[in-house]
Amino acid sequence: MLIKNRDQIISMLEIMINMDSASEYKEGEDTLGGYLVQKFCSLGFEVKEDIKNLYGNYIICKLNGKGANTLIIRHFNITLAKEYLREGHLR
Repeated sequence: MLIKNRDQIISMLEIMINMDSASEYKEGEDTLGGYLVQKFCSLGFEVKEDIKNLYGNYIICKLNGKGANTLIIRHFNITLAKEYLREGHLR
C-alpha cells in the first residue's frame, strides 16, 4: 500500500528525531512540542499547552467534528543524550 504523503511524513519524522529532546533537556522537549503544536494547528486542531516546570509541557489537541474521539499520547524525549546528537550521529 502506498502512503500518499510518504515523503512529507519521512521528512517530519527526520526533523523530530534530529531535535535535541533528551529527558533532562526541557528546552529541547518544548521545542519539539512547539513543532507538533504548529503541525496540529495547521490541521485545524484547537491546541492548549499545560506548562510544566521540570519536563516538557503537555499538549492537548482537540478537533471538533462528528467522528469518533481519538486520543494521541506522545512521549517526546529520545534515549540519547543531547551531546551525542550534537555530534551528528543521527544526521
